[in-house]
Amino acid sequence: MGAKVIIGLALVVGVASLAIASEAQSANYILERSVIGSAGNSSSSTNYKLGSTLGQSSPIGPSNSTNYKLGAGFWYEVIYPTGDVNRDCVVNVLDLILIRNNLNADPGSSTQASRCDLNGDNRINVLDLILARNQLGQRCQ
Repeated sequence: MGAKVIIGLALVVGVASLAIASEAQSANYILERSVIGSAGNSSSSTNYKLGSTLGQSSPIGPSNSTNYKLGAGFWYEVIYPTGDVNRDCVVNVLDLILIRNNLNADPGSSTQASRCDLNGDNRINVLDLILARNQLGQRCQ
C-alpha cells in the first residue's frame, strides 16, 4: 500500500511540475518560466545578439549605452518614479510636455496616454501635471 501512495504522489508532482514549466505565449511574445535556460549559449536575430552564461556574470542593476538599456539580474525590475511618462528613468520637462500633449485624451487610447494618468482617476488633466511637477528630478531605483 505504501508503494502505491509514493507512486501516486510522484505522478501528481510530475504533472504539477509540467504545468508550472509551461510557457505563456501569444502571437507577439513567449514568456518562459525557466530562470536558468540557456547555460552559456547565445541567441540572435538579424540585428541583435545576446550571450548568456549559467550564473550571474555581471552586477545586478541597469547597464546602458547611447541606444540600449539592459537590466541584469535573475529577477530584475526597473521601478519608474511617478511622472516618468517616457520611461527614461528621470522625471523631467520631457515628461511634463508629454502629459501636456495628452491633456483630455483617453488614458486607454495608448500606452503613453495611460502613463500620463498619474493619479489613476481615468482622466489626464492638470492634476497629473502637478503630480509630475512635484516629482521633478526623481530617478529610477
